[in-house]
This record gives sequence, structure tokens and C-alpha cells, in this order.
Amino acid sequence: GWLASEVLSDAKLSYQKRTDEIGEALMRELERRVMLSVVDRKWRDHLYEMDYLKEGIGLRAMAQRDPLIEYQREGYAMFLEMMAGVREEAVQFLFNVEIKQNLPEVQQEQPAQLTYSAPTEQGKVDVHKESTKKVAPPAPVQPTKPDQGGQGSSFFKN
Repeated sequence: GWLASEVLSDAKLSYQKRTDEIGEALMRELERRVMLSVVDRKWRDHLYEMDYLKEGIGLRAMAQRDPLIEYQREGYAMFLEMMAGVREEAVQFLFNVEIKQNLPEVQQEQPAQLTYSAPTEQGKVDVHKESTKKVAPPAPVQPTKPDQGGQGSSFFKN
């Protein structure tokens, strides 16, 4: 009666306050993702439970009960229980989740030209000095040529 309506009213007010804090669009996206996640997990659990029920339903025939009717009855009860669990878990998650909004990341400017620095002969590194020398890429490695006898490289001969 009265207490249930007060609790429901307070819950709705709290939920609206939370929606106002994070924004309508973000709240709808959060609701969508939470519901998909909860329904997905609960549905998989329900299917495993239905498989378990199917394996043991044959014992009902020994108790003079129709296994098909028993399977349908218990399966429906399990489905209703799953749906109640979905609602409960989704509401609990939405009321208890903490949302941290990321501030827009400041993009760091990339240097126009990369510089190379290496230790000098004295072991010091000069990182401020820009190298203007261009280093040629190494020459491609040529395959070894067989020797006169056609037996491959002389390096591998005994």
C-alpha cells in the first residue's frame, strides 16, 4: 500500500536525478547496454538450466506424470524466474553503477621532424642537437651464389 508507493516514488525521483546528472542520451545508452548484457547472460543460464531439466525429466514418467507437461510447466516457471532476475539485476546495476566521464583528451602535437641522438665518444648524449645528416638505407642482402661445382656456398663445405 502506502509504503510501497512511497518507496516507488523515491526510486523514480532518484532515477530521474541520476538521469539529469549524466544526461538523457547517455542514460538511455547505459540502459540499453545493461539490458543487453543482463539478458544475454541470464538467457544463456536459462538455456543451460533447460538442458539440465530435459535430462532429468524422464524420471517424471516413473512418478506417473506426463514428462512433456511437466517439462512445459517447470520450463515456464524457470522462464518467469529468469525474467524477474533480469529486471532485478538491471535495476540494481543501474542504481549502483558509478559513471566516470572521460574528459576530452588533449592531442599532443607530433614533432615535424624526428631527430636522432646517440652517445658521444665521451658517453654523453646530446638530445638538443639536431642531426641534419641523412643516412642511406642499408644495401639489400644478396643471396649466396653457388660455387663452381653447384654444391652451394663454400662456407658450408667441410
